[in-house]
Amino acid sequence: LHISAVLLPGDISSKIGKIYSPPISVVHLGYERASIRGDVDGFGFLVAPSERSDILGCIFSSLVFPERAPQGKILFTVLLGGAVNPDITKHSAKELQDIAHKALSKYLLIDATPSFSYAHTIQHSIPQYNIGQRDILQQIKKIESENTGLHFAGSYRGGISIGACVSYAKTVASEIIGSDF
Repeated sequence: LHISAVLLPGDISSKIGKIYSPPISVVHLGYERASIRGDVDGFGFLVAPSERSDILGCIFSSLVFPERAPQGKILFTVLLGGAVNPDITKHSAKELQDIAHKALSKYLLIDATPSFSYAHTIQHSIPQYNIGQRDILQQIKKIESENTGLHFAGSYRGGISIGACVSYAKTVASEIIGSDF
């Protein structure tokens, strides 16, 4: 989204650039299974804003995809920042790992340090469908209609889930080739 805004001429760039996509930090933490006393059955969890937590949620990565961690270990993917707390993403990788570990220790009753950790930050993540989004999308649609062959697709149009992005991409591809596939 933001790369498109940089590559395109002024008017188009300014319209796309108005879509807010806050930074998000992703921290991967690996633990010995025996060090986790909390319930880790399922996909993961989201943290309610009322909790005032430093993390947005956690995906139990190696439970969803068992090949992601060796036998007897669990890999978690913890998300921090976003529109709720974008400033937390300014921390160093080590600080983000420590913040994520502290939160997971609380929620999942972990009594050991992680045996593996890695953190990175995505500066422009999930687009926010804020007030005015519909107007921006209408302006983008107008730009497309005025520029034959120019098409925009992405999570800022049609939904942020993988399924929504694939569905919208198929719609755009069908428009380009002139038939469904």
